[in-house]
Amino acid sequence: MERPLSKEKHRRIITFNLVIVTLSKNDPLGLLRTYQSLASSLDSVTWLIVYPGSSDPSHSFIITLLKRHPEIVTLEDSGTGIYPAMNLAISRLSDEKWVWFLNGGDVMAHKEVLSSVRDQIKTSRTRWFYGKHSVATSKFSYTGNPKVMTSFSIHKQLYARNYVSHQATIMKVDLLKDLDCFNENFEIAADWDLLVRASKLETPEYLNLHIATFYLGGHSSQFRAKGNCELFKLRQVHLSRNFVNRSYSFLWYLTRSIRNSSVLLLEKYSPRFLHLMRKIRWEYFG
Repeated sequence: MERPLSKEKHRRIITFNLVIVTLSKNDPLGLLRTYQSLASSLDSVTWLIVYPGSSDPSHSFIITLLKRHPEIVTLEDSGTGIYPAMNLAISRLSDEKWVWFLNGGDVMAHKEVLSSVRDQIKTSRTRWFYGKHSVATSKFSYTGNPKVMTSFSIHKQLYARNYVSHQATIMKVDLLKDLDCFNENFEIAADWDLLVRASKLETPEYLNLHIATFYLGGHSSQFRAKGNCELFKLRQVHLSRNFVNRSYSFLWYLTRSIRNSSVLLLEKYSPRFLHLMRKIRWEYFG
């Protein structure tokens, strides 16, 4: 069941041009968590849910949401991947809108976030800005609030040092279209690539605010390895390819691979110890 933005049956006053896009696939509990975070704010923003349609386990829950909140907009996608779904959503939005990708399971950090985001949109001198994010797991909930660089650095971003997450980033739609949206050749790191390309076009503003919490899933070792490979490739594209950078990038890849193998073992045999390590210095155990 698709409910396009252009055919909303219930007109309402939108206080600012923000569209929160949520991708949901095979995760009704994650979508419920996101809904609970947004429920009290649905009268002031547009919430667009992108999901595979009636074949998805979330379908019946989404039907219930639409009955309760006629203002919610839905969009069916093929379910072929997160970045094609994001690009599909972007293609349906008008240029003057601002978009925030808060996917199924992700939540707003607190209820006052939208008020600060609205003020930032009104005064922003660039077409994108970002804030702080925190990380959680479904088993242990909150795991930490990593540092975020206050001045965007491509080098730090691509080496995952105080990095900016897409869950805590808000962009204007015309900027996303100028960037040709997400590069679908990447399965894992297209959001990292997009943020780097956006920084080359426009310097973002930093909003000193805890914006979002996203949940770590049970990623397979192949998923983690794929992400490491794609970040390695991105550094070849976006950073100088001199000897120092190449050497450091290789060492980073090697240590990251060892770290990820350790995380998989800890997840299986000592999840509480892993939780403690994440609270101490989470970025090494994400």
